[in-house]
Amino acid sequence: MRRTFVALLITGLVFVGSSALASCNSKDECISKGKKALSAKRYERAMKYFKKAIQFDPKCEKAWKYYNRAFKQMIVNELGEEEGC
Repeated sequence: MRRTFVALLITGLVFVGSSALASCNSKDECISKGKKALSAKRYERAMKYFKKAIQFDPKCEKAWKYYNRAFKQMIVNELGEEEGC
């Protein structure tokens, strides 16, 4: 139950403010910036860039793949911090 709540909370926060940070002019630029943020373990920022890339091209499998990877890492990170791991 707790994990479900955390996941829903994070998802809501990501979708509310997704465009404020993601300043890129093309799908490829957004993916590039998202990958850099993902490498730096800035998962929310990475998700915003990948979401913006998806807005440019909703069928872009690469953007969806990276978005899902960032989301998963963010959840794992959040749950690990809560449980003291």
